[in-house]
Amino acid sequence: MNKLIKVLVGIAALVMIYLTVMSILTPVQFDKKQKEREVLIQKQLKGIATLQQAYEGIFGKYADAAHLRWFFQEGRIYYINAEGEYTDDMRDKGLSEREAARQGLLRRDTVWVPVIDTLLVGSGITPDNLLDVPGSSDKKITIETGSINQEVGNDTIAVPVYRAYVKFVDYLGDMDHVILQQKIRASEERVKGFPGLVIGSLEEVKNTGNWE
Repeated sequence: MNKLIKVLVGIAALVMIYLTVMSILTPVQFDKKQKEREVLIQKQLKGIATLQQAYEGIFGKYADAAHLRWFFQEGRIYYINAEGEYTDDMRDKGLSEREAARQGLLRRDTVWVPVIDTLLVGSGITPDNLLDVPGSSDKKITIETGSINQEVGNDTIAVPVYRAYVKFVDYLGDMDHVILQQKIRASEERVKGFPGLVIGSLEEVKNTGNWE
């Protein structure tokens, strides 16, 4: 009987040691895996932000998911090819930059180039995987657009805004549920907290992520 009790006590001690070790290792492993996944997602969101800035520069607004993928695949952006420099001597002679260009002293050409050959080259991001959540087979990045009112002098104008995001549950849902819920609650308790990764905002003009 005493031998059986000793065996049971030994087993109980081993179980307690195991539970203690796991209570330490599980959060550490969770954080490690979370960081690995978030590095990839942050790269994807920054790519979306780059495309949104280019799209807004052409169209004066931000794109929803479908239009952003189209823009990445089919769209064009421009740059100014400048030859010659507008000098003080030209200014002193009363020549404006436009007049100097008309006389052939300067050259300013607008060159249009495909977005897909110019932006995100070498990043591994393509129109097909632009909205994919890295590491997931079915989850997608969500893009929302809108506008906010801003006062400029005596006028109020509508300024375009956007945000792109992935929630914790979409890229950490296969991990420890208790720790996941703790992270969700902690993020929601912060001022302007978001339970996941988000770039941009629907409440202010912003083009950075909540991890920056």
